[in-house]
Amino acid sequence: MKTLSLILFATLLTAAGASQAGERGDCPERRRCRVAPVAPVPPVPPLPGVAPLAPIPPVAPVSAVAPLAPIPPMPPMLPTAAMAPEAPMVPMAPMAAMAPPPPPPPALPNVPNAAHDACVGKAIGAKMTYHARKGVTMRGTCQKDSKGMYFDVQQYRSVG
Repeated sequence: MKTLSLILFATLLTAAGASQAGERGDCPERRRCRVAPVAPVPPVPPLPGVAPLAPIPPVAPVSAVAPLAPIPPMPPMLPTAAMAPEAPMVPMAPMAAMAPPPPPPPALPNVPNAAHDACVGKAIGAKMTYHARKGVTMRGTCQKDSKGMYFDVQQYRSVG
């Protein structure tokens, strides 16, 4: 199948190149050259055993079309569930107890002065991890305000 499609493609390219070959270099002066007229395409002959189609009749102009009929009135309303006699009340199943709201996050402990001192000399926004003691880790960035550099805690982790 690939070979057949490749051969067909190559044939089409060759035919296209050959059809344009006469147009490229035959005319020494472009403005005075005349292009040969193209013959009209002959109609397709009918298939054997198939009756030809009838010609399409012309379309009537819009002004000749009859106006639309008026819309009929709405039919009377049928009784709905809202009009039905009231049904007896069915007791609802008890609702499940709602879960209590989550507890508020714990307050961050005070940052030791040693953590603030570790930020001195570092760039603003530098990430830093400070180990306060075994199992306690503070992560954050070094920031600067009017008092100087300080350690801004973004994560506090206490294990144990």
